[in-house]
Amino acid sequence: MTLRLPLAAAVVLVLTACGSTPPASTPAVDTPSASTPGGGPDAALKALAEAADAGDDEAVREVVCPEQWSDSRTLAAKKVEAAQLDPRLADIRYRLTAKEVRDRADTTATGVLEVEVEGIPDDLSPEAQSGLDAMEAPIPVALLGPDRTIKLVKQGDEWLACR
Repeated sequence: MTLRLPLAAAVVLVLTACGSTPPASTPAVDTPSASTPGGGPDAALKALAEAADAGDDEAVREVVCPEQWSDSRTLAAKKVEAAQLDPRLADIRYRLTAKEVRDRADTTATGVLEVEVEGIPDDLSPEAQSGLDAMEAPIPVALLGPDRTIKLVKQGDEWLACR
């Protein structure tokens, strides 16, 4: 009987050691981004949609071809422009959702985005609505084709959204 107690204690010690949490130095697994090799067009499309959905112009800029970027066409600039038509349009919001990537090649692909515009009052005046309709869309919405597609291009190690 006296042998069982030390054996039981040893079993408890082994089980405790095996079930411990990993040390803090265990490296985390990074999710690929558009700017990391291997991030791919899917990551670029998702990063673009998330940045635009969050209204983060700097993050949008990081995933858009430099030649397509214009500070006057940012999400923030377009909100200011819309608010001049009607102050309530300062709350306008573009919701983007990454849908799919198709037509894949080594350095090009086509991304599909769903776009919803929120914050347009139901009682907007006809003049304000006309001005809003005539206003150029912000980047990245302005880069979309009529079928809500956007060209994804690999430049160096990065996948970027272009026209």
